[in-house]
Amino acid sequence: MSIQLGNLCSVILEQHFGANVQKIGQELYTGGKTLRGLMKTTMLSKNEVSQALSVLLKFRLATYEMSANKAYAEYSLSSDQILQILRYPRYIYYMQSKYGHTAALLVEELLRAGCETASYLISKSVQNSESKEKNTVVEHRDKFFELIQGNFFIRAIVGEKAEELTEAVSNNASLLFQRPEIDVQELVALQEGKNLPSTKDAGIYWHVNYEKFHQHFRDAILCQAIERRVNSNASECVRYLLQSMYLRTDPWKSSSNPIPFGEIRSFCEKQSNNLELIRYLEQYIAVIVDDPLMMLSKYSDAGGGQYVVQMRRKMSIQLGNLCSVILEQHFGANVQKIGQELYTGGKTLRGLMKTTMLSKNEVSQALSVLLKFRLATYEMSANKAYAEYSLSSDQILQILRYPRYIYYMQSKYGHTAALLVEELLRAGCETASYLISKSVQNSESKEKNTVVEHRDKFFELIQGNFFIRAIVGEKAEELAEAVSNNASLLFQRPEIDVQELVALQEGKNLPSTKDAGIYWHVNYEKFHQHFRDAILCQAIERRVNSNASECVRYLLQSMYLRTDPWKSSSNPIPFGEIRSFCEKQSNNLELIRYLEQYIAVIVDDPLMMLSKYSDAGGGQYVVQMKKVFEQLAWVCIENTIMEKFGAKAARIFRVVRMKKYIEQEDIQKEAMIPSKEAKQLTYKLLEEHFLQIHTIRKAGSSGTGPAKCFILFYVNQTQIVMLLMETCYKALFNGITRSNYDSSVNRRLIDKSQRLESVVEAMKERGESEEYIMDILETLTPPEREILEKVKIRIKNLYSAEIGLDETLFLFQMYQFYQAEKP
Repeated sequence: MSIQLGNLCSVILEQHFGANVQKIGQELYTGGKTLRGLMKTTMLSKNEVSQALSVLLKFRLATYEMSANKAYAEYSLSSDQILQILRYPRYIYYMQSKYGHTAALLVEELLRAGCETASYLISKSVQNSESKEKNTVVEHRDKFFELIQGNFFIRAIVGEKAEELTEAVSNNASLLFQRPEIDVQELVALQEGKNLPSTKDAGIYWHVNYEKFHQHFRDAILCQAIERRVNSNASECVRYLLQSMYLRTDPWKSSSNPIPFGEIRSFCEKQSNNLELIRYLEQYIAVIVDDPLMMLSKYSDAGGGQYVVQMRRKMSIQLGNLCSVILEQHFGANVQKIGQELYTGGKTLRGLMKTTMLSKNEVSQALSVLLKFRLATYEMSANKAYAEYSLSSDQILQILRYPRYIYYMQSKYGHTAALLVEELLRAGCETASYLISKSVQNSESKEKNTVVEHRDKFFELIQGNFFIRAIVGEKAEELAEAVSNNASLLFQRPEIDVQELVALQEGKNLPSTKDAGIYWHVNYEKFHQHFRDAILCQAIERRVNSNASECVRYLLQSMYLRTDPWKSSSNPIPFGEIRSFCEKQSNNLELIRYLEQYIAVIVDDPLMMLSKYSDAGGGQYVVQMKKVFEQLAWVCIENTIMEKFGAKAARIFRVVRMKKYIEQEDIQKEAMIPSKEAKQLTYKLLEEHFLQIHTIRKAGSSGTGPAKCFILFYVNQTQIVMLLMETCYKALFNGITRSNYDSSVNRRLIDKSQRLESVVEAMKERGESEEYIMDILETLTPPEREILEKVKIRIKNLYSAEIGLDETLFLFQMYQFYQAEKP
């Protein structure tokens, strides 16, 4: 919740509802409060506070939650709903353009009322219309029914029967769009100003369904985007694609179920008069599939082709291929098949059996593996009859980071910690007792002291938040509820008996252990926090020096005392606290002596990692995570362009980025590059989607030809990051595939080499002569040695490239995370 958002909400409430509602809104914006608490902080009377709250609740701008003993209610503000007030004219305009003047009057009246019964809404709408005839009343009633049928109006769950209605709706959502009984005679009577004791639809209230409007606005954005990038025919094609999608998929799903090409063609032929679109439909779909927006992906070739609409653009073909090859490499063919099916969207157990042609047992085993390793999630249906499974592609990509997690543990916490992390990564989810016993088995020593050492190291990793409690098992719901109130329960030490560990170590079968049922995962988030901090320290070290890098480390430690580690910007950090950290933890006298100057250098650095908040108490500083990752993403993009197209192309890119919008003629002047070469490089960057164009029609001209409009070049950072992430996915897929191919083709040679190495090791332990050992080694011929050496070098280079690509991918993921985070 930012200050700017709070100010905006405050001014909107004052403009539309007055000073009292504004005061209550300002108080609720800082957090939930009771009626008594609001009276105390606003100095308003009980009646004034109650009236303001009733307005907020009527317009869905606030919510409330009763206490456990039903003694009082706590009210909270809905800032998103307040911002929708700014969209009211847009809702009315949409109704006017699509459904006519009567529909616009009804929507306008309901937006003004907030919540109203159908009879009173229609009567007020007729009063605001030009005609007051009975036919007008019938027309307004019929239009009201049409808007309910179109889901633009939704039943409000209010009144005495709210709980009953909520329960009924949970089993049958269509009740929210059920027509009320409306008597035309009552409408006419209300129109004539008569006071009726009641109407047939009394107690049945209605809201405007913002979600339906937003669905249409979202679809318009998609159509307009494709029209700008391709043409109006492609935009019309997208409209029919979306209509086909809604027949088989929830409109707000991140990706649709597969849509047959025949169905899309059927929509076009029935609804469109555009012969060019119908004739070249297949080509237009192919263009949309290949477009960098990644709106559409091909699912299969069955029945002329099946396509999936991807609302979340990161669900790309390249990412799907990468996830597939990772799953196959680590878990086998069955898990890969299930993963491929779940990648396109959520599916049930029965649906997976049908599409993969695997048995129920095979599908269940594959799903259990995915769930155990947190590579999939599930959601129960409303009646608990079945579960729908979804794939977590981000979690699958983290498998590539496993060696990095282990290396970090080895370097920071020692060999024992690395063994524990490695074992838990291999198990996915395990109890502490069994994890420690397996870790001890893999260590060199099997003494009792080793067991104690591993147990203490396990506790240390829990304390450091590197291991996190898994919410699984019979008591999962109870634990989830407890954790929502106290997150520290996720890092609470389990009770571990050393005698039980020793017994497990000796191979005894224990009926149970003291920590049975308490499972643990590796907490990836904690590792990623350290990797992110390392990126920041390394960036500052390259740009300034090692002292500045050390200063950043203490800054981040200070930040974590007062701010969530994943916030886009920290709370203000006093200079005295940073100095205190340095003096306590650092032996670097130069850093302590010139600390203020180093902080000033970091503040002035173009990375914009640090900004000065105020001069109070020697200065207060704010760490800007969002800004620094924006700048690091720019650096990475420019380096990519430099390597791919050369220094002049990078200069053109920087000019466009600096100017924001610039014409072709100005680019060559600003970049100081000859005209012909500048044009070639500019259009090469445009072709590779590093630059975009925006056309502005000249005054008094029609059409969009070059002579009739201004063509401006600009840079879209988010789109370029998506493009480079796609390249990373593709490169990782190719690298893993090539590495697997080399290993499989030379499997016999690799196995022979490994067997020889083990034999030679055994001979050395027995004290065999060097001559005899050399005779054994010579069984591997020189040509075989040469091939083996080449294969090993190639696999090693591919692995190094894989690590580098993952580091780049991690940087872009951090950029996306902070861009997506709400302030």
